[in-house]
Amino acid sequence: MAAAEDTHWWYRLLHREVAYWIAKSYSAQPCQHLDAGCGTGGLSRYLLSRFSNIEICGLEFSKLGLALARERHATLPKQANLIRGSILDIPFGNDSFDVVTTMDVLYISGLYENMQQALCECRRVLRPAGMLIMQLPALQWLFSQHDINVHGAHRFTKAEVRSALEAAGFEVRTIYYRYPSLVLPAKLIRKASDEVGNSYVQEQDGVANRMLTACFALECAISRKIPWPLGTSVFAVARKKA
Repeated sequence: MAAAEDTHWWYRLLHREVAYWIAKSYSAQPCQHLDAGCGTGGLSRYLLSRFSNIEICGLEFSKLGLALARERHATLPKQANLIRGSILDIPFGNDSFDVVTTMDVLYISGLYENMQQALCECRRVLRPAGMLIMQLPALQWLFSQHDINVHGAHRFTKAEVRSALEAAGFEVRTIYYRYPSLVLPAKLIRKASDEVGNSYVQEQDGVANRMLTACFALECAISRKIPWPLGTSVFAVARKKA
């Protein structure tokens, strides 16, 4: 998955989706950003290349993930501050960041069961009216061996995500499903793919990958406007209530 993050259409479009929402509020003014559960550092690397006004801290509990993130950032002229820590106990003071992102993190076993604590920590470190951008895997009936392989515990509906955010003191700005066209293919692929221990995400590049990027970029843009009843991911943008 680390190898795929720089090339795979799915990661490319996720990074662009996050950038779209950051640009709407912080296109010019300085932005202090925490990527909570930064994984192998692909999102932070992309955002640093996209925005000159952003300062990023990447927080990751996995030692391997953090090592891969540091390797990915080693050649950048401007780097994120990458530290080890947990989203359940974020090692920063109150009101430290303008934006917090957490991408497909809170469905992981051990975090899902403590989701409200994690969201309250995100709210604590955000400045007043600060923005939380979050994505989670959608629809429990899509749960498969892939989710088990990556230590997933639960896939969400929009209603579940909205309820959790509001309970933690956030005002939901928008929430929507992404990739409605992939629901049926994902169900079929996941049913057929039962290999234990590996993600089915593979490194991609070339013409097919570029075509998929272009096609799904259009669907992602439409998803911000049309309330699809289902999709493979739930994406939410919320503000910290004063």
